[in-house]
Amino acid sequence: MLETFGCVNLRCFKNKKFDFSDFTLIEGKNGSGKTTILEGIYICVRGRSFLTGRLSNLVRHGEYFFKIESIFEGNTISVFYDGKNKKKDFLFNEKKENALNISLRFPVFVFNARLLNSIRNDVVTLYKFFNIVLSFYDKSYLKALSDYSRALREKRALLTFEGENDTINAWNTIILERSKILRKKRENFVKKINNLIEEDLKVVYKVKISEKEEKSLFQREIKEKRVLTGCHKDRFFILNKNKDMRLFLSSGQQKAVFFDILKTIGFIFSEKTGKKPVLLLDDFDSEFDNTNLSNSLKRVISNFQIVLTTTDKRKFANFDFNLLSLG
Repeated sequence: MLETFGCVNLRCFKNKKFDFSDFTLIEGKNGSGKTTILEGIYICVRGRSFLTGRLSNLVRHGEYFFKIESIFEGNTISVFYDGKNKKKDFLFNEKKENALNISLRFPVFVFNARLLNSIRNDVVTLYKFFNIVLSFYDKSYLKALSDYSRALREKRALLTFEGENDTINAWNTIILERSKILRKKRENFVKKINNLIEEDLKVVYKVKISEKEEKSLFQREIKEKRVLTGCHKDRFFILNKNKDMRLFLSSGQQKAVFFDILKTIGFIFSEKTGKKPVLLLDDFDSEFDNTNLSNSLKRVISNFQIVLTTTDKRKFANFDFNLLSLG
């Protein structure tokens, strides 16, 4: 569980510290720093921002560094960024640690209105979402995905610069081997979800190109100098009554379905670790009317620790929350 978050020279904050509960509501006007708190929490477990690729953008105007610190279950995670030397130190209980190991131990998911809409409507974004979920859930999945991604990068480079066939074939072997691992783990995770969600709902994982078909396309890839195969081309779909929810459900129904899936994912994580993952919801209420807002939160509140930003706490009057007011 996330207990506290503190920061020095982070965007608009000079020096702040915040405490968290099972459901924490951050209320404030636009520009008051609500999203900055979520961004800082995310950096502590992922080592990077969900808003910008440059940590220098997070340094308070007129300063040259920032420091952020979160406490999860008594463990202190600190990130210090020195803008003068472009250096970042990532510490776990005062010792250097890889951010990936932290993210496996303390999974944190973040959603804003834009991402929520993309996941509901775009199968590529939905694929990326499940990839992130599985990377948090299974260390061996993360390792296989890392190996696969590296092999894919090398293969693309060789195809572009007309590399030797033998070298390309060596990367193809790694891609095929890791694809088997990733596909099996994806299929098993989807089974877990489908065993727990309502009968009308179903998550489907579709392999776009079989291993046999992939092998037959290798020579064509060399001719066309582009990648045509691989499990990164596979896709996930969410079905309601055996119909793709993107095509047959209204916007409100799609959101309800996705939060049912999200609730189940939270349960699967809690069952495995005995701990709730953290769910960061930024500007979440702008996408819902009051009824759907309440129903969606009720779906996930028992399986996640929730930190939510809003401009109006009155929308959440029916919930028991810890309020952080930024004025």
